[in-house]
Amino acid sequence: MNSKFVQSGYIGLLTIDGEITAGHYDKLKLLLIRALQDSDYIILNLTGMTRIDPACNDLICSTFEVAMMVKKKMKLINSQLEKLYCKFDFANNGADRQPVGRMEF
Repeated sequence: MNSKFVQSGYIGLLTIDGEITAGHYDKLKLLLIRALQDSDYIILNLTGMTRIDPACNDLICSTFEVAMMVKKKMKLINSQLEKLYCKFDFANNGADRQPVGRMEF
């Protein structure tokens, strides 16, 4: 797993590439916590993700839920969304797709 977090003002861009496996769980958790703490609008770029472990998948899904609870916005960029096992209910506002409601696991 390769990762990069870039912050500009209130926006944080977290890019994760490669395999996201159980061995990366702690690092992924720290990255997601940092993004939530430091940013009001988080962009999670997973376009380079090749595989995801179920525990890491659940962590990402939970992060979306936490973001909604603390009134932060989170956008997922992933050309291969089917690699995530949770279902997202998206409201389509043109190019800006935001999760709404509760996610199903």
